[in-house]
Amino acid sequence: MNRTARLLPLAFLALLIAGTCDRILYARLQDNSTVGQPVFAVGSNPDYSGRVLVYAASVTGTAWDSSGRADTARSWRTFWEMHVDSGRKWVPLNELRYGAAPFYCHSIAGPDTLRRGYVYACAIRCYGLSPTVYFEIVTDRAGRPAIRTLTDEQFRSRVRRSN
Repeated sequence: MNRTARLLPLAFLALLIAGTCDRILYARLQDNSTVGQPVFAVGSNPDYSGRVLVYAASVTGTAWDSSGRADTARSWRTFWEMHVDSGRKWVPLNELRYGAAPFYCHSIAGPDTLRRGYVYACAIRCYGLSPTVYFEIVTDRAGRPAIRTLTDEQFRSRVRRSN
């Protein structure tokens, strides 16, 4: 079999995957999010407009250690995970609410209560083009729990790499 014939199926698969999902996805924690139910805006444009084709989403977390850094040696715990119902490949979404599986989706884990002392990662999955939103629960100046977004850089600087 010549080289072109061997590469043809791979090229077809790459085109198929690229055509089934938005090329660039954007996600952020919305300002109206609460500690009890974070809300994530997702979009195919930088202003979070344009629906994305999502097949799963999960919120995982790991505890901060005594120095205030995420300990990657500990396993990440799943606080909530949802998948698209069987018979469907994905659903178009603009918004995802923690613990509320969208129509044509179902929760397979949780939702569990989000607590202080953890760093959380919300991964919105679409065939490898997955934005992740990092956040934590903190105490505000009035002593109430509040939710705070971490940038990728803030998250990476606070994560202790396990060797």
